[in-house]
Amino acid sequence: MLVNMKDRKLWRTITAYLMQILCYVFLVSILNQSISMIQGNIRITRISRQNNASADIYVSGDNDGSIKIILPEQIYITTDDGISKAAQLGVISIGLLHMIPASLCAVILSFFCFNIARRRVFVTNNFKILIFCSIIMIAYAIVMPLLSIIVIPAIVNMQTVDFMGVGYDITNSIKGGIIGLVFLFLSSVFKYGIDTATHTSNEI
Repeated sequence: MLVNMKDRKLWRTITAYLMQILCYVFLVSILNQSISMIQGNIRITRISRQNNASADIYVSGDNDGSIKIILPEQIYITTDDGISKAAQLGVISIGLLHMIPASLCAVILSFFCFNIARRRVFVTNNFKILIFCSIIMIAYAIVMPLLSIIVIPAIVNMQTVDFMGVGYDITNSIKGGIIGLVFLFLSSVFKYGIDTATHTSNEI
């Protein structure tokens, strides 16, 4: 029985460290995608004012990038010729805004996994980490559509003769909101575990 308990603790520790490593791998992947976005490897639809013809291109105008990004939004740029710098920055900003919540959650959850690996499960820090992740994802689900559909296109259209229009896939926000609610549920589970552990220790 004692051996089985030790084996369980060992496997829990190994699993927690593996999850922590996965968080870092995920973070590196996000950074690579962010760099690719900054380089302009985001697919958009360009509409010509001259003949109203549309074509899918990349913001950079170069189709030979290593990582190509397709955003949840359908972005349209109406232009006479090339894409203006303001429009490029607007598209890149929308792409990077998608990366911020995921990267923040990856960093924060790495500390959560570290605590689990150190056998600090029902502690206040873990509860706070899950709450922070919940707030980040719910805020993302609410704010991202406003920024990508209204705010960023409005700023771009004031700065250039190009016209930027954005069609947003609402299912992306729904997914973000669901993930936020999952984190919120997990935080309530950990809060219950903390309260139970505190109550038990007080009785002892």
